[in-house]
Amino acid sequence: HFFLVAVAYNFVRPHRSLRVQQVGRWVQRTPGMVAGLTDHPWTVEELLRFRVPAPQKAA
Repeated sequence: HFFLVAVAYNFVRPHRSLRVQQVGRWVQRTPGMVAGLTDHPWTVEELLRFRVPAPQKAA
């Protein structure tokens, strides 16, 4: 349950302190957007449908 909350915090929920003003309006951003991990706030559906890739075997 903790991981779901942590991912939602970083990818779904925009944070007011991270917003930036562009062309006279405020653009909401999530911590994941600021870190360059995504280019948009995710929906809960998108979060729950995301498939984590299988780990690659070491050569």
